[in-house]
Amino acid sequence: MPRKNRPLSAHATFTQNEYAEFEKNMEAALVSNRSEYLRNMALYGKTVTYDTTELREIARLMATISNNVNQVAHRANENRSIYAKDVETLHMSVADALEQVRKAMKIVARMNDDG
Repeated sequence: MPRKNRPLSAHATFTQNEYAEFEKNMEAALVSNRSEYLRNMALYGKTVTYDTTELREIARLMATISNNVNQVAHRANENRSIYAKDVETLHMSVADALEQVRKAMKIVARMNDDG
C-alpha cells in the first residue's frame, strides 16, 4: 500500500555480518524504525537522537496543572469560592512547569549553536 508522504521506496541487501552491524548501529542510534534510520543515513549521513527527558517532565507537569485546575474549578462550582491554598498550589505548579520550559529552551538553544 503506498504511503501518502513517501510513495517511493528503495531496497537494500545485506550479508549476515552487514545486517548484524546495521542492527547494532541502529540500536546505538536509539532508532527503532528501519525506514527512518536508512532514510536519515542515506540523505544526511547521520541520525540525530534527542534526549526528551525535559520535555516529558514538562508534559507531566502540565498534566498535573490541568488536574489541579480541574479540581479547583469543581470546588469553585460546589462552594462558589476558591481557597487561597488552591490558588497557591496552582501558582507553584505553573512556576515549576515554566522553569522546566526554560531549561528545555536552553538545551535547544545549545543544540542550535552546536549544529
